[in-house]
Amino acid sequence: MNVCMVVPFFPPDFSGAGQLTHDFGRLLPGQGVGVRIVAVDTGNLPREEWMDGMHVERITPRRWGPLEHPLLLLQLAWLLWRRRKEYQVLHLHGAYLPVFGVVPLARLMGKKTVLTFHDPEGDMPETIPRRRLGGLQMRLLRMIDRFVHTTSFVANSYRRTTLPPAKLCRIPCGIDVTERFLPADPESRAERRRAAGLDPEAPIAVFTGAVIPRKGVDVVVEAWARVVASCPDARLLVLGPLDVVEKGDEPGFVDRLRRRIADLGLETSVQLVGRTDEVDRYLQLADLFVFPSRRETFGIALIEAMACGLPSVVSTIEGVSTDIVEHGRDGLLVAQENPDDFAEAVVRLLRDPALRHELGQRAGAKVRAEFSIAGVSRRHKELYGELLS
Repeated sequence: MNVCMVVPFFPPDFSGAGQLTHDFGRLLPGQGVGVRIVAVDTGNLPREEWMDGMHVERITPRRWGPLEHPLLLLQLAWLLWRRRKEYQVLHLHGAYLPVFGVVPLARLMGKKTVLTFHDPEGDMPETIPRRRLGGLQMRLLRMIDRFVHTTSFVANSYRRTTLPPAKLCRIPCGIDVTERFLPADPESRAERRRAAGLDPEAPIAVFTGAVIPRKGVDVVVEAWARVVASCPDARLLVLGPLDVVEKGDEPGFVDRLRRRIADLGLETSVQLVGRTDEVDRYLQLADLFVFPSRRETFGIALIEAMACGLPSVVSTIEGVSTDIVEHGRDGLLVAQENPDDFAEAVVRLLRDPALRHELGQRAGAKVRAEFSIAGVSRRHKELYGELLS
């Protein structure tokens, strides 16, 4: 059994969908599933390579203004046609424009098709009919054999369309809970702090993710001014790329954030670490995690922190964070866009080590039981096998 996965961005490019695809895809060859990845080359990446047992090919877009997307579709279609004998299942990650064009081709080639919804802006099924040519896109979607959702938020959006309910299935996101995202013992935690040049005794909170408006970093910065009023030595580490701009965002968000940090006098309390490949090591030196997102379809950063035994202060996103965190049991849910509530929850955890330990223990146990990448990979293999049976 062989699968070809089409994902816009794939490591080393930064993308939650791409990282998830990599993480569960690399386990499939060990289960007897051949994996081919087709992605977009965003800049000087190898056109073709083997990565962790997967054959990766990248398409270089032609930057020709309004012709860019049609040309990308033709490039994608040609590659899939040339490789048609090398896969039986086509797994599309994201309902972005070029994907719709290859659906009829997949049907012509006799391939089984799967589409996973990822993007909280462009991927929500109920928004597709309102797009330009949305009616045509919905007819093309009806040709797909299975749709995968990761949270009830996405599932509810799907059910508000006319797409067949029987084609929808749930496979959550997952992470490595056996080797990478693990709790650290006190000695390891202290060692990681020393290596990072951090005070071994200071209360430390961590945020991970792209520093963009959707992730709500500005909300937690506002909250941090209130946190340090109660806990002056508290530190916030912001981990994630500082150069990402999502469609529709105004440029300069990071510059405005830096100015606000300075205006609030938080230069020594808030550190913009930037992109790092050692997210797990930072989580393992922290006392708690903050997740202030405004919109998500899942929360991989959240389950990574929970797996490391961290209690989390989490903005309430119905059907997303509420699918992952049970308030007061394995984390604290607070209202969105409310720095006061966020600060109050952070201070509560910083002042109560027993509560931090209790919530963190339960959080880690939940992720190991429900969100392991091994389980996610196994469920994808079962889905592919079901389609081919």
